[in-house]
Amino acid sequence: MTSLQRPSEELRNHINELLKSLCEQNEISPVPHIEWSSRLKRVLGKAYKTGRIIRLSSWLSEDQAEETLRHELAHIVIEGKPSRPHGSEWKNWAKKLGAKPRATSASPPKYAPRQKNSRIYKGLECPSCKIRFIRFILRNQLYCRACGPRKGGLIQTVSGTHFELTNWASKMEENV
Repeated sequence: MTSLQRPSEELRNHINELLKSLCEQNEISPVPHIEWSSRLKRVLGKAYKTGRIIRLSSWLSEDQAEETLRHELAHIVIEGKPSRPHGSEWKNWAKKLGAKPRATSASPPKYAPRQKNSRIYKGLECPSCKIRFIRFILRNQLYCRACGPRKGGLIQTVSGTHFELTNWASKMEENV
């Protein structure tokens, strides 16, 4: 780390207190352990259910840290239950814990160093079922498996960075 430690001791303490409070209010036991990682520059956090560990990016703002803690805690709570990672049970817990029930964030970690990668990705959409795909390399005659080659020939609708297209694809999930 540099001379300026990320995150600040104040933020670390605030997030630890918030975690204890959320666990107490919602009868979540044992309380998960929080780790901070300067390697998380694109994602805000990760939940490791088996070890009950929540790893947060060291580059988060206070608002991002609070929201991400709530999001990842919802993953820890549904551990071992048969549900999709961002399915209805997770969404219920996310709301209960005060998080927005979204699979992805609207922005990367606020204080993360800018990535040098300037790859442009393509956003493809099935005209029949409206499912969205992200590709870097486009091959000819790509189609949606569910709709088949006749009805599901993919159409390129947008281009952009991987982060922009991840948000574009997740907006489709929210509308479903």
